[in-house]
Amino acid sequence: MHLPIGILLLNVVLIFITRYEKYAAAKIMLPVTLLLGAVSAAMACVTGLLLSQNGDYAVQTLNYHKWLGIAVAVGALGIYFLKQQENRVAGVFLAVLLSVAGHFGGTLTHGEGYLALSGSPQRGENPRYAGNIQDALIYKDLVQPIFQSKCNSCHNANKQKGKLRLDEPELILKGGKNGAVVVAGQAEESEMIKRLLLELNDEHHMPPKGKPQPTKQEIELLKWWIAEGCSFDKKVAEVRQNEEIKKVFIVYQNEPAVPKKDEYIPTAQVEKADLKILDSLRKLGIVVLPLAPESAFLSVNFISIPKMTDSLLHTLQPIAKQIAWLKLGSTNASDTALRTVGQMPNLTKLFLNDTPVGNVGITHLANLSELRYLNLVGTKVTAQGLASLEKSKHLQQLYLFRTKITSADSIKLKVFFPKAVIDFGNYQVSTLASDTTVFKLKR
Repeated sequence: MHLPIGILLLNVVLIFITRYEKYAAAKIMLPVTLLLGAVSAAMACVTGLLLSQNGDYAVQTLNYHKWLGIAVAVGALGIYFLKQQENRVAGVFLAVLLSVAGHFGGTLTHGEGYLALSGSPQRGENPRYAGNIQDALIYKDLVQPIFQSKCNSCHNANKQKGKLRLDEPELILKGGKNGAVVVAGQAEESEMIKRLLLELNDEHHMPPKGKPQPTKQEIELLKWWIAEGCSFDKKVAEVRQNEEIKKVFIVYQNEPAVPKKDEYIPTAQVEKADLKILDSLRKLGIVVLPLAPESAFLSVNFISIPKMTDSLLHTLQPIAKQIAWLKLGSTNASDTALRTVGQMPNLTKLFLNDTPVGNVGITHLANLSELRYLNLVGTKVTAQGLASLEKSKHLQQLYLFRTKITSADSIKLKVFFPKAVIDFGNYQVSTLASDTTVFKLKR
């Protein structure tokens, strides 16, 4: 039934674009697309009339759709035989007919307000209840939204598959042509639950395959609602609750997970660095990047300048407030150079691995109260020197492999940095029975 819509809309588009010389050659397609659209529209009318005989659709809406569909087929054939294929007025008339007929077709298929429901929760998504779940009205706040998003496209005022409507309380209890679909107090005996629990590929499974499916929690909620008497006016707190439904309510009540903020991005407010200064630093070979889109904080890396000088590090002073991450690893950064680093108030991550830095340099970092990550692997720092950073109470990660600090110093360091994970490296991976082991004979 969608075939004539696509073909006739293509014809309407061609009517307008072939007015331009660039697309004039496509005029040859106008009579072809119009005739194909008209014939397929006529065929759709025949199949639609046959389908309408099952009595599942609201009479008034069905009549609107039927006569508009016939009008589309007749109109397209009339335009073709009157050779008005290039007439823009005829094209607009056809487009309007298609739109209105399509709207009533969508209403028949998906129910009133189907466009608004297109964003309804799909498989795997549970609706949330904003207030206290115990104060929720069972039907209005919890059950009805399930019917609206998963059932009402086929069981509404305009379309009643199996003579069943699920959009009004009294009609839910009335059932369809095969009788009641819910049996108050007997969830497992209710046809609704039986259909929901069938395999997805089963022809009797509801909703049909391809339609939005209820989640496990939604099915449990419907089972509980039916088992407890199908109340349409009670609150959750007024009805007995088993352990299964309590678990469901936890899912409904909980707020969606909020993305965790990166703890290594400072929370302070600073203005963005001058672009001219950043350009000048990049020309020197310093890698300067923003930590996040629209963030004023920067990551600075000297990876391409191993023979760094103190004066080069001094060029960072104009952007000292914006630097949050500084990577000086595998450079010849000296103790004196760390004077500049100690003037970066928002520094959270500092890489000094494999540099000549010692205790004197570490003392220059004493006022970095926001420091959370410090890599000192391969430096000359001792436990005494590291103790000078006692103001850095936010330190979370300390890497001390190949330093003069030993694991015996860890107890002392834990006093200074209670939140820090102290990593001494030198890991030993044990051999497992499943590992391939090569034995060589000694000669």
